[in-house]
Amino acid sequence: YMDVPDTNSWGDSKSSPWGGLANLMFSRRFGAEDQFGLTGSLNWQSRPRTQTNFATVDRLYFNSAGVATTPESADWTGATTPSQFTTHNYTNKFTNWGGTGRFEYKPTDRLYASLFAFAYFSDEQETRNTNRLFSFDQPQNLTETTGSVRVKSADTQWRYNTFERDQRGLQGNVKLAVGERGEASANLGYSYARFLSDRPFVSFLYKPNTRVSYDLSNWRNPVVVDNAAAYLNPANYLLSTTYRDLRHAVEHVWDGRVDYSFNAKKDDLGFGFALGADYRNLDLRRDITSTNYKTGTLRMTGYALDPASFSAPGYFQPALWIDPDAFWNSAAVPGLFDAGASADASGVGDYRYQEDIYAAYANAVYSTEHLDLQGGLRLDHVSFDATMASVKNGVLQATPATKSNKDTHLLPSVTAVYSFTPQIRLKAAVSQTLGRPNPETIATVEDVDATDFTIVRGNPDIKPRRATNFDLGGEYYFNQGKGMVT
Repeated sequence: YMDVPDTNSWGDSKSSPWGGLANLMFSRRFGAEDQFGLTGSLNWQSRPRTQTNFATVDRLYFNSAGVATTPESADWTGATTPSQFTTHNYTNKFTNWGGTGRFEYKPTDRLYASLFAFAYFSDEQETRNTNRLFSFDQPQNLTETTGSVRVKSADTQWRYNTFERDQRGLQGNVKLAVGERGEASANLGYSYARFLSDRPFVSFLYKPNTRVSYDLSNWRNPVVVDNAAAYLNPANYLLSTTYRDLRHAVEHVWDGRVDYSFNAKKDDLGFGFALGADYRNLDLRRDITSTNYKTGTLRMTGYALDPASFSAPGYFQPALWIDPDAFWNSAAVPGLFDAGASADASGVGDYRYQEDIYAAYANAVYSTEHLDLQGGLRLDHVSFDATMASVKNGVLQATPATKSNKDTHLLPSVTAVYSFTPQIRLKAAVSQTLGRPNPETIATVEDVDATDFTIVRGNPDIKPRRATNFDLGGEYYFNQGKGMVT
């Protein structure tokens, strides 16, 4: 744990290194014949995680004239420097809570029904302060770990991120014995997921044009800047990239399944079969609301914390940090609102993705005392509709792009298990499976540039990954089946 100051953190207090964890589980059977059952669980966790780090980012390569080049170029002399020095301090607190509950009904061995519910919530808050030195040139006295460069740019950044994730759902299940060797089952479920992130970001930029010397072998003080006092003067800094965006995503999933099997349970012998069908509907939406601000005119004066008022671990000299309350409550900030940039940033990341999956399967089974054979086919059909932002020649269009597609796959599988003894088994299987693309691979911004004749967009015609799997293995059970080596 690092004692990072909570000086300009937003959200809950993060000054304590202590967290907590609590879990509760309960279970009860009731009714005249204990035909009803109720189980549940509750949990809560709070975990602080503060951290500091100093990073040298990437490398710059120079020729004999001190001009930047590439390591592949013939004029590279072997001289390199870090491309920037970055120091981060951030406070972070993660809290989650939720629970599950299951109600069961089993009046006889031939009928079972249950209703399962869950709800989980999490909240993560992080405030990050970043100070960077970058845009280096004019290298001098370079060795493998030491050197000096001119610093053309330095900035101070403040960002606050919240990550709220909610998940809840219901799942119903019914199983019914049919005759002496048959079984039918049905499942119906619904789940809801929500993601919300509030992300204000402020940065101020200073162009010092002075030098920095570094010694990366000196971990106590690897970087020394010339005229350090100038880096602590807020009047030297102008507002740079600044925005506040709210990201909201919601997902609804409905799924249902029916199955029927005959003589196909674990201990059944002879021929059997299983049939089933399932359906899944997914509706995913993402909406971004972004507020962007004009840069280059507002000075940092009045929006900085006093460097003497806090001590930041991981920093090798006093640091200039932003006072977010003073900035966001300032009367000057609304006047910097950039309507065009805000509209573009708000619309370019929005999308909606709707997907329907229909599937059916048939499976044949043959079992003896030593051999178990299974072979089957699964028919899988998917269709989707995607709506996403459209950009033409750099201009966000009022009408979004829409794409639709569908495909069908037949997937076979064969499995064989031979038991030499109750303890030793040999297994072999061949199957085909699908891996579907992420919705964002399909529903992403469509950018058309008529000047360069380029189109950048999601791929609505992308096919799922289809894999053919071959499995061969042996299993050894010991301790009366309680242990296994495979």
